[in-house]
Amino acid sequence: MREQLTNDPFTLSLKSMVNKLGKEIFDQASFFAHISDWMAGEHKNDIRLITQIVQSGFHRSIDENGDDPEIALRLERELRKEYFINHDAARRMICILFFVLHGQTIDFPKLAMSIWNNHDEVESAVQCCDNCMTPVYAFQRYCFFCGQQLPLNVHYREGTQEIPPSIFYNHLIHHLHLPESLLCIGSSAFEGSNIEGTLEIPAATAIIENGAFKNNKLSRLIIHGVTSIGDRAFYANNLLEITIKGTVTDIGNKAFSNDNYCYSNNNRLSSLIISEGCVSIGNDAFAHNKLTSITLPNSLTTIGKGAFKNNEIENLILPDNLVTIGTGAFSNNRIKTLVLNANISVIPELCFCNNAIEKLIVPPNIAMIESSAFSGNNIRELVLPDRIRLKGDDLDFENIEYLEMGKNIFFPRVSYAGADLYREHKKKACIITKQQESNGKTTWHYKPLTKSLYDIVKEV
Repeated sequence: MREQLTNDPFTLSLKSMVNKLGKEIFDQASFFAHISDWMAGEHKNDIRLITQIVQSGFHRSIDENGDDPEIALRLERELRKEYFINHDAARRMICILFFVLHGQTIDFPKLAMSIWNNHDEVESAVQCCDNCMTPVYAFQRYCFFCGQQLPLNVHYREGTQEIPPSIFYNHLIHHLHLPESLLCIGSSAFEGSNIEGTLEIPAATAIIENGAFKNNKLSRLIIHGVTSIGDRAFYANNLLEITIKGTVTDIGNKAFSNDNYCYSNNNRLSSLIISEGCVSIGNDAFAHNKLTSITLPNSLTTIGKGAFKNNEIENLILPDNLVTIGTGAFSNNRIKTLVLNANISVIPELCFCNNAIEKLIVPPNIAMIESSAFSGNNIRELVLPDRIRLKGDDLDFENIEYLEMGKNIFFPRVSYAGADLYREHKKKACIITKQQESNGKTTWHYKPLTKSLYDIVKEV
C-alpha cells in the first residue's frame, strides 16, 4: 500500500515539480511517507484539492508570488472562489504548497502575520503536535501531517484598530489579548475558538459584529465603551456575569442567548443591569438564561420578540420611554409584580404568558391586549382602562376576584358572570367583585364607578 501510494500521480507530480525547480526537500523520503499516509487517511480531500491546484498550474502563482503579503491574500481569495473552500482550507493549501515548493517554511510566522494582519504575536501555545510530535509553526490551526488541532496564543499589538471577520474562526485559542486601540471586532472573528474565562473589551472598542465570540467558553464579560453588539455576538458561551459600563445603544438578536440543541455551551446569567443610552434590545437577546432580576434604562424604546423569554425574572418595571415590545418578550418567567409604563399602546401575543402575576393594572395608554398575552398567570385583581380592546379569552376572568373596568371595553364573545354584569349595565365604568358565600355559592357584586383608579391617583 505504501509503495502504491508513493507512486500515485500526486506524489509523482510533486517529485517532478520539485526536481524541475531544482529544489530539494529536506528529509524528502520522510515527507512523502507522511503525504502517503495522509492521503490514505481523513485528509484525502485536502490531497485531492492540492492535486487539482497542481494540475491547474495555480501553484506557480503561489511559488512565484506567495511571499508577497498582498498577493498571498489575493491568492487566498482566488483559491476560495475557484475551489469553493473556506479561508482556513485556502490558507492551509498555500502553506502546504509553500512547504513543498521551497523545502522550508519560508519564515511562515512572518508571512502569516503579514497576510492575516495586525497581530504583534500569533504563536502556537505548543512546540510540537502532541499527537504525532511533529514540530509546528506559528498560526498553524492544524498539524500539517496528522491534522491535530493546535492551541494558539494571540496578542494584538497597540495601534490595531480592527480585527477582520472570521480571522480566527474555529481556531483553538489558549490566550487572547486585545489592545486598547481596538475600535471594531469583525463578524465571527473568534467564533468557535474555545476561549475560556474572563474577557474584557477595551474602552475604545465601539462595535462588536455578528457572531464575534459565538460558541466559546467565556464565563465573565466586561464591556466598557461598546455602542453596538451584533447578532449572536456572545451566543452559546458559559457566561455567568456581564458588566456593561459603556453606552451600548443596540443589543442584537440572540446576542447573549443559547441554543440547547446545537451547542453544549450555555450562558447562565442571573442578573442584568443595562446602562442608560441603550435604545434597542433584539429578538431573543437574553433568552434561555437564568435571569432573576433585570434593570432596564429609561432610554430603552424597543424590546424584541422573545428577548427575555425562558428566564426566572420575578419583578419587572418597564422603563418610561419603552414604546414597542415584541411577541413573547417576557414569556415563561416567574414575574409576580409587573409595572407597565405610559407609552406602550399594545401588549402583544404571549408577551407575559406563563408567569405568576396576581395583580395587573393596565394604564389608559394601552389600547389593546392581544391573544394569550397574559395566559398561564394567576391574576386575582385586574384594572382595565376605558375603551381597551381585549382579543381572546386569555385573562382567565373566572379566577379574578376584583375587577375594575372603564367604560366601553371590548370583550371577546365569552360568557361569565363578571362580563355579563358589565354588559347588562351598558359597559359603564364599574367595580365587579366576586365573593364566596358560606354555602359555597359564588356571587358577583356590581358597583358603579364615578372615579377611576387613575383619577384617584392623579388627585393624590
